[in-house]
Parts: sequence; C-alpha cells; structure tokens
Amino acid sequence: MVSSPTEGLLFANYDFKSSPSLPTTPRAGSVKSLKWAPPSSPGLLGYLAFPGSASSQSTSTDTPEPVEKISRSLPASADGVSEKHLARLERERAEILRGEEDWVRSGGILRDSEYKRDFARTESVRKEIRLKEWENEVQRRWEEYERRWTELQSMVASSEPTSPLTFGSIPWPVRAGNDVLNSRRLSSGTWNNKTPNEAEIGLSDLTPQNIEAFLLDPLNVRGCKVTRKERKFSQLLRWHPDKLTALLLKVVEDDRRDVDNGISSVVRCLQEMNSKQY
Repeated sequence: MVSSPTEGLLFANYDFKSSPSLPTTPRAGSVKSLKWAPPSSPGLLGYLAFPGSASSQSTSTDTPEPVEKISRSLPASADGVSEKHLARLERERAEILRGEEDWVRSGGILRDSEYKRDFARTESVRKEIRLKEWENEVQRRWEEYERRWTELQSMVASSEPTSPLTFGSIPWPVRAGNDVLNSRRLSSGTWNNKTPNEAEIGLSDLTPQNIEAFLLDPLNVRGCKVTRKERKFSQLLRWHPDKLTALLLKVVEDDRRDVDNGISSVVRCLQEMNSKQY
C-alpha cells in the first residue's frame, strides 16, 4: 500500500464511450487534492500504476490503490473532437502504456477493473517488453553493420594512405561480440574467460543460418518497410566479388585468402536465399 498520492501513480479508469465529454488532465500538483474511491460504473476500463521512488515503494509486487484516473483508450469516434485533443489523448495513452511496462519491469503486477491482480495482462506486457528489447537489439546490430560498411567503403575509395585491412576489419553479416562467443561456448561445450572483443568473427561463423538470420531479422521489426526481395538484392550487389576487388588489395597478405573465402561464403548464402520461396 502506498502512503502518499504523490509517489508517481497513474491509473486508467475513464470510459469515453459512456460520456459525451472528455476529461481534462489535472494540473501539476492537483493530484494531492484527489481522493480515491472504487469504480461505481461497469463501464470503467481498469487501471495500472507507475512505481514510486526507491525510498517510497512498497516491497510488495502488488499494484497500489489508484489515485488518479486517465483514459486507456481513445474515443470510439473522432466526431467533434479536435486533432489537437486527439493528439493529447494519444500522448496520454502512450504514457500509460510506458507506465505499465515500467511497473511490470520493476516486478509489479497490474490489476483489472475489479482491482484483482491481472496476471494475463501482466504477462502480455512482459511479452511486449521482451519483443521491444529484441527489436532494439536487432536494429542496433543492423545500424552498426551499415555504419561500418559506410566507413569501409570511404576508406577503400580514399587515395590517402590507410592502415592495412584485416579479416576483422570487414563488417561480416553475422552477429558479433557476446553472441558469437556464447554460440561457440554452446557448440563446443566449453566455457572460458574471453571477453567479447576477443570473440572475433571467423570463417566458421559465416554459415547460411547465421547470415540469413542477421539479414532478415531486421525485417521483422515493427514498422520496417523493407521487403525480403529488396534486402537480398541490395546485399547481392554489396557482396559481389567484382565490386570488392579494390578492398581485397588493401587487406594484409596473411588475411587476404580468408577474406576472399569469407566473401565467397556470403555470396553462396545470398544465392541460396535468393532461390528460396518464402
């Protein structure tokens, strides 16, 4: 139970469908004057809570009692509602969803409109959190891959003297760092103390499975508009051996053969992917 209504609680109990007027957001500091009462209408939508500060949070994972009520959903109809008002409601809805995720991430359990612990909703939010974390990691890997390719192409095209390239200088289309290190540990059944920096990508990591996952996983991120056909075509152009002749000439002699073999592995995988019917 929370002792003060100023500990960051936010609840969603208003039903736009049953009311012709829209609620206004309380001004800063006005929460102190609100008194909580159980919902009196079956049309109320339920609620959520934000965890308070570390010093004021209860040790329980139950959601505290509600203090302030804010809508969880937009009006069923936008008739008579200004775009500015709808935008504000959308921002409030997004803030509420973020609050749910923060609460569940901290160990809290959401409650339903009858103030019972809502395990189904809580688990749904947990899945959303895991999905967002996966999407962020996949997107981060892809942006790093693109950034390194841009830098490498500038270096190869430059007439200025540059440091010789190595196998590790090439942004191979597979996961690196901890991902590679952990996969090697699992496949070999051994565990060592190497750091992610020491887990450099090798020829053995350039497998069709690893390459396909790296190239196609970003397409599953919500909001991505790139198609599989576009992704395969762009990568076939990038990795075409004829386009990488200048790059090979700048690779140190000891690594040149491995780099050449690596390029061939990527091209073979891309050709296999291109022949698949998804």
